Amino acid sequence: MSYNPARANGRPVAASLKARQRLPILGSGIKHSQIAQREGPRGINVADIRNREETARGWRVLTFKGDEFEMVYEYICARNHTGLIKNETQDRCFRVLAGVVFVTIGEDTDQIQTGQGFSILKGTEYALATAGTTDAEVLLCQGTDYDQKVIQVSDPQKVSAIAVVSEPVAAPQRESRSSKSAEQAAKIESDRTAREKVRRTPVGRKERAPLASQTVTGVNPRPVGAAGYSED
Repeated sequence: MSYNPARANGRPVAASLKARQRLPILGSGIKHSQIAQREGPRGINVADIRNREETARGWRVLTFKGDEFEMVYEYICARNHTGLIKNETQDRCFRVLAGVVFVTIGEDTDQIQTGQGFSILKGTEYALATAGTTDAEVLLCQGTDYDQKVIQVSDPQKVSAIAVVSEPVAAPQRESRSSKSAEQAAKIESDRTAREKVRRTPVGRKERAPLASQTVTGVNPRPVGAAGYSED
């Protein structure tokens, strides 16, 4: 019979295995949220890409079509702008799967980041645009004939090659030192000079000019003591 350390120690085999079992550390391992953050959402597959439909802004894939609404995956290339459009009878909502989409309604422009969504009510005039250097992936939920009922209010605009921004932000300018600050600096320098003059004048002796060795910056080549002064 082979040697069994659990039986030799007088402990049951199950208790011995439980004692040697390594407990998992709470919070360790890879979470699903970390995988989704690293790889992004899976909005489309290879089979759907083969059946894609070319558009003026990129391409699209019809993922679902029912009696009342449809879901469309659309890949919008960079530097694209729809111009002002509207649909009088149907609503539309979308979620950005990758990239950035800019929605302009009136004078307001909203920046929709990856993972965010936006809803557009019927009768609203709006424009969609992508950044100048990044493509966007969008999942649209709309009426079955939404695109056929879209009214083009204005022509598409040209998008900058760098990015789409609502308003340029001016860089803060460096403030120049005021006259009051200059006066304070001059006063501090004057007080420092006065303290240095008092320090170099021995007690009970008249004021005199410092020696050459006492005006050297850094290590003094001559000692500052009795040898640092000449006899009067």
